[in-house]
Amino acid sequence: MDPIPIKKDIIDILQRFFKQDPDFPYEDNQDKTKILVADIHGVDKKNVEQYPAVLVARGTMRYGQVGIGDRASSTWSTKNAPQPSDTYGSLVNGNIICHCVSYEGIEAERIATKVAQFLEMTKQDIGKYLKIKIQDVAVGGESLLKDWPPGLVDVPVSFNYTYGVMWKITDLDTIIRGSIATIKPV
Repeated sequence: MDPIPIKKDIIDILQRFFKQDPDFPYEDNQDKTKILVADIHGVDKKNVEQYPAVLVARGTMRYGQVGIGDRASSTWSTKNAPQPSDTYGSLVNGNIICHCVSYEGIEAERIATKVAQFLEMTKQDIGKYLKIKIQDVAVGGESLLKDWPPGLVDVPVSFNYTYGVMWKITDLDTIIRGSIATIKPV
């Protein structure tokens, strides 16, 4: 699983959620919308000056062991060298941050509360849809958003997620030994 679709899917889900919201109705047409819901790095900062926004960013991702050696299955030769059928796995732990921003602190707080409550109440359903486990939905402290128009208040909502990933390595022995063989001591 690629982490990029997780962020995109969360943006899509939040857009659909705000389409039903009476206080901050989202519209695809920016002339009609009352809130902007987008990737933090794909939005024009001028638009954020016009509307309150939920700007979604991916935080740190960590790859961890599934078990000893991370091998889900393997075929071993007499030399104990990995064979073409080796399958590896990892648990990926990541973080998504939804920056709820507005020039009015109370408005940013209201948006953050809506986002946090929605994510907490629907995390099992979202998790099934995205094939991830959502944990630890949290609302951060109010602060000014750095590198954005002055006075823009940010109330971040974050959550952690976990998913498993499996892949096959066709010839690990050649990959590793080939890399080592090209390094020559001085």
